[in-house]
Amino acid sequence: MRVSVLRTTVSLGIGILVLLAIACGSADSQTTDVENDPASYEGPMIRESMKELAITASGRNRELLNATILQNGREVSLTLSIDCAESEEKAKTTARFLGEELLRMIKQFGPDSNPDRSGIGTGDFDYLVGVSCADGTTIAKGVKTQDSAAIVW
Repeated sequence: MRVSVLRTTVSLGIGILVLLAIACGSADSQTTDVENDPASYEGPMIRESMKELAITASGRNRELLNATILQNGREVSLTLSIDCAESEEKAKTTARFLGEELLRMIKQFGPDSNPDRSGIGTGDFDYLVGVSCADGTTIAKGVKTQDSAAIVW
């Protein structure tokens, strides 16, 4: 029993290290959804592997159906689709929670400064967050600028 637990722990640790190595040091292409001439923007770029890692980490919540992350210079758009089977008030609470969670994940895995324990924190990007139900109904919209420490819904 103890050997099985040890093997599982070691395997999980190695898996996490591999994911971090891929996200932080891989040579995969950087995001290509910057509409302006890439030469005109010299700031940090969010790699595709970082986006995928953030979405996968946020995807453990069963209410999250789909998520996309797009970068246009310093502006990063987070679009989420959630299951709104509960009441409207519950759906709004879930939407805001999942939007904040995805933003924390992209800050943690991306080039932006890591979120602090008390909130999301300031950073290098302006974030636009949009959350809709599976049927396309918009349930929450939020903005977090570089200088603000939280999303304004």
